[in-house]
Amino acid sequence: MLTIEVSRNLGRLETAPQLARLWLTSRMDQLDIADHLSSDARERVRLMASELVTNVIQHTRSSNAMITLRLDPTSVTVTVTDEADQLPR
Repeated sequence: MLTIEVSRNLGRLETAPQLARLWLTSRMDQLDIADHLSSDARERVRLMASELVTNVIQHTRSSNAMITLRLDPTSVTVTVTDEADQLPR
């Protein structure tokens, strides 16, 4: 298996956490992650990502939240980043 990395710009919409969950669901299905993570673990990944996106929206002045899903032979990594130049409030 190769390393695969996909990202999505979520903006700063009120619906960004929901968009993150929907996007992750779609990408995990598309990448057939079920072979690597149980359904419970996939749900925890979606929940964690939506919480992180919520934190970006509520606690930073960033105009954008970015979510990245990375799958390699030994791990699944989800990263949420923002463009804020200051620490969260």
